[in-house]
Amino acid sequence: MDAGEETVRLIQEAGGEAIFVQADVTKEADAEAMVDKAVGVFGRLDIAFNNAGMGGENPSLIEQTEAEYDRTMNVNVKGV
Repeated sequence: MDAGEETVRLIQEAGGEAIFVQADVTKEADAEAMVDKAVGVFGRLDIAFNNAGMGGENPSLIEQTEAEYDRTMNVNVKGV
């Protein structure tokens, strides 16, 4: 959370507008809340840059557990 707030501070110091919303992109309710917050603060959402991603602990697909695979897919595919 501190990194997000620091990023907002840097953007604002440079003359831009920004807000920080902590969210888990694998949770639909968090994603909806993030969009709702943006619309509430800025009045609309013109564009979204969806760049959530993670690597698995086992990069080899063969060695991944089903839980590791599901987590990676939930973030990298469904999350964005």
